[in-house]
Amino acid sequence: MKCSEKQPGEIEFERYLRALSISWSYEPDIEGVHPDYLLFGKSEIVCEVKDFESSALEQSVIPSILNGESVAGPWNPVDYIRARLKKARKQLQSSKGIRPGVVVLFNTQTMPFDDSLFIEEALFGAPVFSESVGPSGASSTSLDSGNSETDRFLTVTSNTSISAVAVLEVIRPNIHLLETAQNEVLSGINEGRVEGEQKNIKADVRRALPLLERAQHEIESKYGKPYLYTELARLRVFHNLFAALPLEQTVFNAEFDEHFFYHRDNAGLINRCYE
Repeated sequence: MKCSEKQPGEIEFERYLRALSISWSYEPDIEGVHPDYLLFGKSEIVCEVKDFESSALEQSVIPSILNGESVAGPWNPVDYIRARLKKARKQLQSSKGIRPGVVVLFNTQTMPFDDSLFIEEALFGAPVFSESVGPSGASSTSLDSGNSETDRFLTVTSNTSISAVAVLEVIRPNIHLLETAQNEVLSGINEGRVEGEQKNIKADVRRALPLLERAQHEIESKYGKPYLYTELARLRVFHNLFAALPLEQTVFNAEFDEHFFYHRDNAGLINRCYE
């Protein structure tokens, strides 16, 4: 039996499910296996939530990142993502072909493990970026070289119990209103220099701080803090074109959700579809 203490990703995932009025069972017994969630709706869906935990390597470089220093070394987010996927797939295997299985990844760390490019490389291998436009006007981007099936985590015969990988994140959908106002302040400072005046970071900061605070106060007064800083959970869903049972897009359809679909062209390359 799995530990019943809920992780941060599980807590946020439940907030997301409640917002969509999706009912669920936590850690159900499915043929002796206990995935994190069994969702109920038009069809049942099993979900396994995995948090990105802080690695020793990450802890060693975080101080440098916070100090604005460049970081070099053997840090490979793709391997780390695949390690989480391998742990999750064990909980989905018993539902293969019976109900869709989704791995939900939640990032609480400094490193950008949940960047879309890293996720796609973990799923489909090292990308080569080439775009094409079909007769209907729909475009696609090639994601892998097609040289080796071993470079892919998702193939016709591998990990087909995973219908999709979903990145769970907490966003502030209205914060752009404040960011736009602050960017206008910074742009004004750059444009306000007299000809020949050298850029002075310390002077710019002293000049900018009161203006930024004023802009923040004005935006907060105009829209209200609850509206401006409201947080909600959303999903970026990467669908597996080789899944034994595909996931319907309508299952996860919150306002700010994103879905990524893929197809395989005549050359065997995996392409992202744009509709």
